[in-house]
Amino acid sequence: MSRTSRRWAEFRLAVVGHLVISDIEKGKLAPELKSLSTRKWKHPISGMWITLGFSTIERWYYIVLKNPTAPISALSKRRRDAGVSRILTEQIRHRLVRQAGRNTSWTYTQHHNALLSYLKERERVSAPGYSTVRRYLRSISHDTDNKKVTRLEGLVVHLRRTLIVQSTINRLLRSPEIRNNARSLKFRRLEAHEKAYVLTRLQHFRSIGGSQAEFCRGTGISTARMERWLLSYRRYGQDGLHDRGRRKFPNRSKARATSKQILEIFHNQPRTYGINRTSWTGESLAKALFKQFGVKISHVTATRHLRKAGYTMRRARQVLTSSDPHYAAKVETLVQTLRTLGDNEMLFFVDELGPLAIKKHGGRVFAKSGETPVIPQYQTRRGSVALVGALSATTNQMTWCFTPSKDTTAVIDLIEILFNQHPNKRRLYMVWDAASWHDSTSLVDWIDAFNRKTTEAKEGPVITLVPLPSRSQFLNVIESPFAVMKRSVIHHSNYESAEEMKSAISEHFRDRNSHFKDNPRRAGSKIWEIDFFHNPGCLPSGNYRKY
Repeated sequence: MSRTSRRWAEFRLAVVGHLVISDIEKGKLAPELKSLSTRKWKHPISGMWITLGFSTIERWYYIVLKNPTAPISALSKRRRDAGVSRILTEQIRHRLVRQAGRNTSWTYTQHHNALLSYLKERERVSAPGYSTVRRYLRSISHDTDNKKVTRLEGLVVHLRRTLIVQSTINRLLRSPEIRNNARSLKFRRLEAHEKAYVLTRLQHFRSIGGSQAEFCRGTGISTARMERWLLSYRRYGQDGLHDRGRRKFPNRSKARATSKQILEIFHNQPRTYGINRTSWTGESLAKALFKQFGVKISHVTATRHLRKAGYTMRRARQVLTSSDPHYAAKVETLVQTLRTLGDNEMLFFVDELGPLAIKKHGGRVFAKSGETPVIPQYQTRRGSVALVGALSATTNQMTWCFTPSKDTTAVIDLIEILFNQHPNKRRLYMVWDAASWHDSTSLVDWIDAFNRKTTEAKEGPVITLVPLPSRSQFLNVIESPFAVMKRSVIHHSNYESAEEMKSAISEHFRDRNSHFKDNPRRAGSKIWEIDFFHNPGCLPSGNYRKY
């Protein structure tokens, strides 16, 4: 028994073996077999997932039932009709052979359709499928004699091509000692009549199905050289095949000097050379080079010299910066507060959002190919929504409240909410930007009075402010959750009322809080790193983008 037959026998026994061993009641066999036919099985040879028919599993079951002593041997035998299509009768096979002989250019689909029409006229109920017809037509088309003829024809064509290549080499290489080396043609200067002879042989080589690349490989002539000959012959005839003494190598020392001169010009402003531009281009460099040193080159050559020196055209990237004179000190205060944050202390990133108009918003959305979603440019607003939020740096939980406007009152309401949520903490740090209401006199006086009452009552946390530098919203981590919320529930929205928008925003933040409660993680990423500000030169300008 072969290895393949044994693997098939073991697979068949694994499918129906438990049915034979178990005592199945009368009338319960058919449901069991039907259940097995709906399952997917791994093919014992290819490993692909397959399904088995009801009748196939039933046949395996009765084979094992009749041969309880040697089930593997019985299951390894092939069916007597294996590989024979029962639906292809002698009449249908004869019809397909006649069709294939008369209509050699037909596709398998045409043969199948013609057979269906033929069987329909004779009122045949069962007709073979497309796959069966294609498989049979392929089997009758693979004739051995045709293969031999095709192979002989290919051999004749190959010999003719080889003869053309060898005769060309023998004609051009007169010396017998170098005739066996076709590569010698690469280093030999040919006359005009010899080039014309090569082009004639190339035409003959192409006429029997050969390609120009094959001819060049056989003769040892490069394809670029052959292309030059063909181009010259098409333009000027045989007179164009005469050698014109092409210069092989450029003057490298002169090229190095030109490159130095271009770099010298490049490191100055174009206005220095009377060119009304603020940046260099290849054309302006070539113009300045000719004006300064009298060297004439093309703009392509000037650009090539710059690229060889390591310069490429790049677009300037706009970065977020801060003009606060105390930028470094404020950032250092924030970083030290984060590093020394105690267990009974909490830090919140606070910011306001809005007002968000109640209208149809645009945004990224899946659309059908060729269709572009549109929104009206001018719309009547159905109201607006503004909110103030606080993001905990340690727990990543969002606290928010909706407010009529962004002002001191909204901030006070949020602080009171945070105070009531964390009565057992000793201190709450508020990190916010340099908005005018964050530094208002009324807010500072209220916080001072609030802290005095808290200290006297010895209950609840003390509020401490950690202001961010001006124009440094990139340091406020809460900007990221706000942006994610807008992409999720504001972009491509069309709410009917402010209450509907508020409900969607609140549901988004509740889901976010639930996620980070189950998957704890601090808010922000790089702002927690110890060596975050490793480049002191960037501190004055705040040249950082991602926090």
